[in-house]
Amino acid sequence: QEVNQRIDSINETCVKTFGGVSVRYAYLSQRGYYPDDPHKANQDSYSITHNFIGRESDAFFGVYDGHGRDGDKCAQFVRDQLPPLTASAVKKELENEMK
Repeated sequence: QEVNQRIDSINETCVKTFGGVSVRYAYLSQRGYYPDDPHKANQDSYSITHNFIGRESDAFFGVYDGHGRDGDKCAQFVRDQLPPLTASAVKKELENEMK
């Protein structure tokens, strides 16, 4: 029971087609066991971005593993910032290739 309370997961796998390739994915994260702090936040995070950079054939999957006192906040910050920053960089590179 106690272990199950520390698990964050999807109920069933997802299937999505990207550029003619069918991808099946899921997520599961288990918060660490801290006897001195049983309510410590899960320090892991993830992101899934379909239609990455506006392309149906692309997706962005990220797993962020936080550590330390503020590991949860670090993982959440990277989860929120990395996909749009990566999208911006990829778009810029694609534009440069077209020149």
